[in-house]
Amino acid sequence: MVKEIKKEELGGSYAIACDRAHKLIAEFYESLFDRNGDPKEHPGEVANLITSMRQQLNIELDLIKESAYQYYESKHEQKTEGLFGDNW
Repeated sequence: MVKEIKKEELGGSYAIACDRAHKLIAEFYESLFDRNGDPKEHPGEVANLITSMRQQLNIELDLIKESAYQYYESKHEQKTEGLFGDNW
């Protein structure tokens, strides 16, 4: 049996993930500049920053996806048809 999740809890999970994603983007922007405020120029260094940010951002996006899945599953325990179809 799946624990029932309330809409407020679902919204709270979305808020947490989006807040953390927002902070990640702000930190990423800051990391694109050196201590003197000049933009970093080396493409390899920028690519590494992007890779790291994507990995961290994917964690937050996965939290949103998993929260939606758990909420849906708790409301429609036996009904999984249409979960990833186009009738949602």
